Amino acid sequence: MGTTTCTLGTLGEILGTLGEILGTLGGNVGTVGEILGTIGGYSTKWLTTLPGPCDGY
Repeated sequence: MGTTTCTLGTLGEILGTLGEILGTLGGNVGTVGEILGTIGGYSTKWLTTLPGPCDGY
């Protein structure tokens, strides 16, 4: 599960980045971007609290 945790954490960061990019475009796309960014942020915060290869375990 450690590898999965590390991978999902990375995906969360990617989603967050995509969310920021979409957010700068504005409009309805911006709303979708905010949702993606929120999901990405939460998943990254939650997953990084779990032990995994990213933490050196």
